[in-house]
Amino acid sequence: MRSFNIFKMSKPEKTVNIYEGYQSKVDLYYDRHIKSTIWHRVDDTHPKMFNGFIGRETLPKNDLNSYVLANKKFGGWGGVFYPHDGVNFAKLYRDPKQTFLFTSLNLNTKISIPAWLTASPYGNIGALATRTLEHEVVVIGDVAKPFVFLATNEFDRLISGKEVENLLANKDNDYPSSYTIGDITGPEAVLAWLIKNNAIHATTWVVASKLAPISPVIIETAKKTGSQVILEMLEKELGATNTSYASPQPKN
Repeated sequence: MRSFNIFKMSKPEKTVNIYEGYQSKVDLYYDRHIKSTIWHRVDDTHPKMFNGFIGRETLPKNDLNSYVLANKKFGGWGGVFYPHDGVNFAKLYRDPKQTFLFTSLNLNTKISIPAWLTASPYGNIGALATRTLEHEVVVIGDVAKPFVFLATNEFDRLISGKEVENLLANKDNDYPSSYTIGDITGPEAVLAWLIKNNAIHATTWVVASKLAPISPVIIETAKKTGSQVILEMLEKELGATNTSYASPQPKN
């Protein structure tokens, strides 16, 4: 019988880019688009010291095997799509008192480890079962600080639906000081949360960076709770991309 070493690492320069073909599988696995999905990461960095998830862009980006099978360094950052999965990971593998759940909107390529295992030759290896249960989603490359909006270590309160303090809110930004799990269910929810709290600069950044869709619901939210500055900015952006949803202009 032919044997092989599943932990053998291929030389990066001779390895085909294994991300090609997996992006659609990630989309199918989570039933949402990989470029517009909210992403959460459990990390021990205190929010006061947080400066983004950076510094891994120079590592081999096409050697996912070594990361999944042998936990080697990788050119990206591990996280999850759902806050419940992040909290479960923190409680199982980290000290919850010294761990934080960060929430990000970013346009990085994202690879679902469970979906990758399903499509790879290693998906039937029993030892990798925990990898599937963790629901890990790796983001390729760096996630700069402006793309991370929320952080908390009040895990039980968050999961129960109660309001938690946003530890990334400070004098240098206009991020709202508190949030609930309902505010981090997706990009649109984060944008609505910013609008409701009149976070003009953060809202403008999200819209300009195309991190969340501007839906009719978002426009209505701005009309009810946002400032005129936010509403005009949203309608201008929406009118440039989809005039059918733009509000009618007042008559002279």
